[in-house]
Amino acid sequence: TSFTGLGQIFMDMIDKLLTYHQYCDNYEKAIETLEEKLRSSSRFSGFVRMVEENKEMDKRLLALLHRPVKRARDYAVFSRKLLRLTDESDKDYHALQLSCETLLELTTHLNDIQAEKERKEKMEKVLKNITGIPAELDLSVRAFHRRGDCTLIVPGRTKKHHFNVMLLSDLILWLEKRKLKDSYIFKGFIPLRMALVKPNTKHTDAIDIVRMDNPSVTTILFDNAHNKKSWEKELNTLIDGFLQQRKEEENGKAPAPHFLTPGMKVGSKLSISTGSLSPASPGGSRSGQSMTSARGSSP
Repeated sequence: TSFTGLGQIFMDMIDKLLTYHQYCDNYEKAIETLEEKLRSSSRFSGFVRMVEENKEMDKRLLALLHRPVKRARDYAVFSRKLLRLTDESDKDYHALQLSCETLLELTTHLNDIQAEKERKEKMEKVLKNITGIPAELDLSVRAFHRRGDCTLIVPGRTKKHHFNVMLLSDLILWLEKRKLKDSYIFKGFIPLRMALVKPNTKHTDAIDIVRMDNPSVTTILFDNAHNKKSWEKELNTLIDGFLQQRKEEENGKAPAPHFLTPGMKVGSKLSISTGSLSPASPGGSRSGQSMTSARGSSP
């Protein structure tokens, strides 16, 4: 008789398991639609409530819709445990190994969907209380990293400007706090793709952000060494990624990413109420240099 192990059974079912991709891609939208209909239609919500009160229903509708998502992860965990308990000489080992790899791809896809959902929710929360963001600068597609308060000191001027600095996946934003609680107005930005981070020679708790496409330098002075180190590390990680992308683009290995929407040119100036602040020079300094005293880190 021919041998059929669990690994082979998984492989025989793999085409059906891959339909989970499509289900999971539409899962969040399905939940949003269901919740909206439960709120807006008394007839529909009444029908769902009647069905859920049936003794044969062991789960609510929302829980049932989530069950395939949970089951896909359970399959992946089970197959990995089974592979660890299977000897490499076993007839089923190779099939189990292939099924584990396929199920890992599926769970990775699920995790990516969840991560994207969390990113959108985080950005919606962050952007909720910020006004004045140019329409061309679509921040909703970015990922939030951290933010902290700061004091901007423009060379040659005695007046200090208080700002909130926000680090996104490819930008640093400068926000001015308004009188309303937790309300901010956009003032400018620096694209990390065009930047380098260097130590500041005058202050041990400061870093310089140098724009490579123009001579401007922004100095961020932190209130302690810990904040300086954590911001510097995260900035360098992001910027190193862009440098690697640039190398790959030059070698023809990857297309150039579009961090700015078509209407926004890197280096274009943004007119604001306190004057014309360039993305390269948030303080509007004529010399192209500014100093920022920053406090705090990621929330």
